[in-house]
Amino acid sequence: MSKNATTLRNERTIARLEAFGGLRDQSMGDERESQVLLRGNSIALTFGLLTQFALAIGLALTGYWIIAFIVVILAGLQGYVSMWYTTACGISNAALNQRMGRRRKLATWGLAGLVILGFIGARMYQLFTGHALIRVDGVADIPTSPSTAWGMLVGALLGVGAAVVGFVVDARKAKARELQDIDEN
Repeated sequence: MSKNATTLRNERTIARLEAFGGLRDQSMGDERESQVLLRGNSIALTFGLLTQFALAIGLALTGYWIIAFIVVILAGLQGYVSMWYTTACGISNAALNQRMGRRRKLATWGLAGLVILGFIGARMYQLFTGHALIRVDGVADIPTSPSTAWGMLVGALLGVGAAVVGFVVDARKAKARELQDIDEN
């Protein structure tokens, strides 16, 4: 049976990413060393993401909200690449997330919520008052109207709602695939 073009393209892309990331290099060591190295890299990625989110909130609090937004987008890009890679390798992120422990889920979602609230809160404060929460020389006050802040709040709520719906749909699809796999076996 021949492979379709998408599968071949994914395999080539995966091979390039693994070569770029050094996964096919002798420095990965044996299986145990490779496992430890990948776990260490996962911890480093998590620490890096937390650092980027803290930086974004700090920038937002000082009025540099556009740069803060760019930092958040770049942080999200790392997670997207990770999810794309695992999906291309045939691993269901939704199924893995369903197995996540309650404590970790609460910590992950709680932290994500705090980052989002901190970012949006800092921006809304600036929009309502015309200046950043923490004033910094060189950041000019901005003339705004409350309607801009309310528009941002409504947009943020719609975005969060859409994300929640997406996660629920994805989790249901993963559960359906899991049940189908069980029925086939």
